[in-house]
Amino acid sequence: MNTTPIQYPFEALENCSRNAGSTAFGDNFSSLLEEGLGVEQCLLFALPQDRLDDPAALKCLLSLNFSREQGPPALASAYLAGTLQQDKNLALLETAPADHWQVLPFRELSDGRYDRVSLIRRDGRTIYYFILYCRNENDQAGIGSSGLPAMVGSMLLSHIRHADPGLVIDPVSFLPGPNREFCETVIKRAVREKSDDFTPEDDALWQDSCRKLGIRSVGELLQLCRQT
Repeated sequence: MNTTPIQYPFEALENCSRNAGSTAFGDNFSSLLEEGLGVEQCLLFALPQDRLDDPAALKCLLSLNFSREQGPPALASAYLAGTLQQDKNLALLETAPADHWQVLPFRELSDGRYDRVSLIRRDGRTIYYFILYCRNENDQAGIGSSGLPAMVGSMLLSHIRHADPGLVIDPVSFLPGPNREFCETVIKRAVREKSDDFTPEDDALWQDSCRKLGIRSVGELLQLCRQT
């Protein structure tokens, strides 16, 4: 029996709560997931209530990958390849509650080294699907067996509801400042040139941004942020 006390990341949670709706939330939230909760990967999807029968309408609002070694398949790549649209949990979205996050059954086995927590919730005419992967030995806050995923999901939803005017909620908005600004520049260039056939200038920063988002190319960045 594991008697190690659960270490809750109170300071990280407080920072997220204080900065919900602002640009600073992205850095705070990333720190909470990686350093406070030991999360390896996470995604948040939004689906219009009137398009429940159209998995292609899933829009990715958040994609963060903190893994630096071989782990579960990159969720962003699975989403872009269309395989995530085959997720059996998608059939449960129509039952999403409006007043709390519902934890869904675990429906994917990831070789026992990882816990996957999936949650759904309805907010107005939008349904949200939140996925977290946590390496078992990194789960310092006991996220796989606590109410923390719902708390984190509610904090994320509050950020979306109260976003500052002009703040676009997309995967890039959750990156650290340098990565965020760099990816925004890459997207602007691709849109301006109407092409994704180029290599961003700062290769080290680009590769780091790709790893953090779980993507491999400019084309995937545009797809992930719905610029195509």
